[in-house]
Amino acid sequence: MQSIKSEQLNQELSGKIIKDIIIELDVMPSGGFPDVLKFSDLDKIIGQKVINADNNNIFVENGYFVNFCYQYDRCIGYFKNGEEINIVRKNMPKGGAFSVKFIFEDGCLVLLLNQWSCVFRILPASNYKKPCEIDILDENDFIIDNFKNWLNSHPKTSVLEACVLKEGAFNLMTGIMLYILWQSGVHPKSKAQFLSEKEINLIYNNLNKMVLEYKNGERRFGETDLYGKYHEAINVVTFAADKFAKPCPVCGTDVDISTARGTHIYFCPSCQPLKMKNI
Repeated sequence: MQSIKSEQLNQELSGKIIKDIIIELDVMPSGGFPDVLKFSDLDKIIGQKVINADNNNIFVENGYFVNFCYQYDRCIGYFKNGEEINIVRKNMPKGGAFSVKFIFEDGCLVLLLNQWSCVFRILPASNYKKPCEIDILDENDFIIDNFKNWLNSHPKTSVLEACVLKEGAFNLMTGIMLYILWQSGVHPKSKAQFLSEKEINLIYNNLNKMVLEYKNGERRFGETDLYGKYHEAINVVTFAADKFAKPCPVCGTDVDISTARGTHIYFCPSCQPLKMKNI
C-alpha cells in the first residue's frame, strides 16, 4: 500500500531543483562501501529538476534517478529553511552510518542510512525496475486478467508466496494478504495452479475492496509522515500472531500456524482447507 510519505515526497519535491547533496559520515565504515551504497555520480543529480518522487526514488529531468532505502519509519524527513533538523537514529550502528541531505531552495530532505541495511545509488532511468509487476493501486493495471496471468506464471508457487513473497509480487504486508485469503476461504499454502475460478475471483475482489478502503482513507497504517507528524492507524486488519490458537471469527475452529520461506502464516483449518489438487 502506498504510504503517506510517498505522496508527500512527490508533492514536496516535484518541480524543485536539487541545489546540492551533502553526505556526512556519522560512524566510520568497518569494511568499506558495499555495492548498495554508492555516492559517486552526484554530479548527475545536482542542479537537476525533480520530475517525480516516491518513498524510495527521486527522478530528475536528465534521465537519472536516486534509489534509496532507509531502515526505520523516521529515518527520512523534509525540513523548511530555519527549521531544526530533529530526526535521530533509534540505534547507532557499529558499522558505517551516514546522513544525506538534498538541498533545495526552500529546505532540505534528510536521509539517515546505515552501511549494510540501507541503499543509496544513482542510476540511469533505464535501470529502473518496477517493484511490482502489477500495481494494485492502479485500477487500469490491476485487472482480473492481469491477476490471473500472474498466478498462471507461478503455478507451483503457493498463493501467499505468489502474491507477497515472490520477486515482483504485490506491495502487501503478509498479515493483510493472510486476512484476504481467510476472507476468501483459501489456504495460504494452496498452489496457484489448484485454485478454482471462484477462488481466484474471491481473492481478486477482496484485494480490490481492501485497496479501495486504504486509498479512500477508511483504513491506514500508523505512520510518521515526511514532516514528523504521526498519523494514527485506522481500521488496520491483519491475520497474524494475535489470532493464533484463538477461535476463527467465522466457524470457531482454533486458528493454526505454519511457516512459508521463514515467515509465520496463520489460517483456519476449517475455513481454509489446503488444496493439493484441482477439485
